[in-house]
Amino acid sequence: MKLTDLKIYKFELPLTRLLQLKNITLTKRSGLMIRLTDDEGNSGYGEISPFPGLHKENVHDALLWLQKNRQHILQIQFPRECRKLSGVFEELLAPLSPPPSVCFGTEMAVLNLFSAEENTSLSRLLSHSPQETVYINGLLAGTEKEILTAAKTLVDEGYQTVKLKVGAKDMGREIQIVKKVRDIIGDKTALRLDANRAWTCAEAVQFGKSITDQKIEYIEEPLKDFGKVREFFRETKIPVAMDETLLQFDFENKKIPTGVKSFIIKPGVLGGIEKSVRLVERAKNLGLMPVLSSAFCSGAGLAVLVQLAAAFIPGKIAMGLDTWKWLKNDVLIKPFAASHGKIKVEDISRQSFRINRNVLQTL
Repeated sequence: MKLTDLKIYKFELPLTRLLQLKNITLTKRSGLMIRLTDDEGNSGYGEISPFPGLHKENVHDALLWLQKNRQHILQIQFPRECRKLSGVFEELLAPLSPPPSVCFGTEMAVLNLFSAEENTSLSRLLSHSPQETVYINGLLAGTEKEILTAAKTLVDEGYQTVKLKVGAKDMGREIQIVKKVRDIIGDKTALRLDANRAWTCAEAVQFGKSITDQKIEYIEEPLKDFGKVREFFRETKIPVAMDETLLQFDFENKKIPTGVKSFIIKPGVLGGIEKSVRLVERAKNLGLMPVLSSAFCSGAGLAVLVQLAAAFIPGKIAMGLDTWKWLKNDVLIKPFAASHGKIKVEDISRQSFRINRNVLQTL
């Protein structure tokens, strides 16, 4: 592949409601799109949308990096072996030290360019037998009334898994909300929790012991100190999912603690598609559940995550991609959306090639 052009665009997508995460409140989602073009006129888009509080870099940092390294990227000849996600991307890009969000967007653009060249979907580019359907977990957040209303709506729509944010309100109140959500969704719908490292071990154990009868599939990052996972699991028997901890965990010298059930894998945060697929395979080899998740990216980024899930994650594991509901509009001409808690992979693949240039500002 010989690259001939790299265009940079900025987008700002208004949100359907305020997005609050820790001490950050957003009314819009900002990011960059890059478009790589080859010498045969094929193009591939990649999304670069660092999230405040999750990424060290911001949109301005990413833009400065792209402007500085535009010519270096154009000089790289990305071989077909890139599609194997076996380390070639890392070898080619590491000398440029791209920030995690930029690494993801660049790999995404190259892989989408390969898909365009071969007139195939990304999932079929990466796998001989991708899944036809990908399931997602419905996300519950907001006030108690909003959470309970959304829980009923999600179940009525056919979602088989829902995830509830905890750790930000009074513990007693949150325990009651968990129980009310379980009553609404019934026993057949899986219930996941996400605490974002909210508690000490004692607090997490107190919370966990209060909901041991609620059939919790797992709780993401309940502890400020990840080293207490074994103790938490021993006391509560509630499985734990690793999310933020994946960024710092020393896989070469440490074993995954007893009690960990799942890896929550955010390619845009972890530093690219290649690294993330490596984590997916590590999780599968350890008998753990890999869950691809979005840091509130646009439909273009979500479409890639759906196709990665279809290519590499078997079964009906629900992915963390319900964030599309926060977007008032999209960078895709036909906005990303799920139906009945699942996504038809080939449909979203076709949509992902059609970018809404009206929301992109050329830089």
